[in-house]
Amino acid sequence: VPTITTICNFASKKFIANITPTMISYELLDGEVSLVKFLNQLTMDIGTNSNLVKGTANLHLNENSFLYTALSYVSSSLCFKDWTANYHVEMIDMAARKMNVQVHVTKDNLELLNVDVNTVQVPTITTICNFPSMKFIAKISPTMISYELLDGEISIVKYINQFTMEVATNSYLVKGTTNLSLNENSYLFKVLSYASSSLCFKEWTTNYHLEVIDKAAWKVNVQAHVLCVD
Repeated sequence: VPTITTICNFASKKFIANITPTMISYELLDGEVSLVKFLNQLTMDIGTNSNLVKGTANLHLNENSFLYTALSYVSSSLCFKDWTANYHVEMIDMAARKMNVQVHVTKDNLELLNVDVNTVQVPTITTICNFPSMKFIAKISPTMISYELLDGEISIVKYINQFTMEVATNSYLVKGTTNLSLNENSYLFKVLSYASSSLCFKEWTTNYHLEVIDKAAWKVNVQAHVLCVD
């Protein structure tokens, strides 16, 4: 198995790097104490019309490492001892652009990011980002876009756009419904309240119909209906 191992010794530090076809690792030691260690273990499967790369990447920081100290100086929320990413990047059919991508990232056992992209059947993209006290969820499909910010189990801001599209040579149609929901404790609601109470709302809904009947003749049909609930 092809391997490359590099060891560099400094006055009080040691740097070790190992590379194989399925693994890459770097480690900085102070004596016998590991200050920084990065490990990426992966497998690859390359075909004529498909390929797959999957594995796990891990970064470990000691509290006495320079990088940990630098992150602490910027913000304590950036600090971590273990950062792990599991990834699965698969091109099932390159000609048909069918893919399956999954990425899951954790920081000290806290889920930071979860991304799922699948175009095998109905193309969908789902992204989940976790913060110390908030969670952001985004979903995208050919007929829907939604974003939601949650504080625990409480929805703070939620936006959803459901639509259909019909595209022809000389005409096209886009129609659907968008909705924006605001919790009274959301930052956006408070900003609107500060500007003017008349700007505040909890539900904003828009039904729209955008149709170009004949592009050459400039014939269009546009309809929009907006409903605001305080």
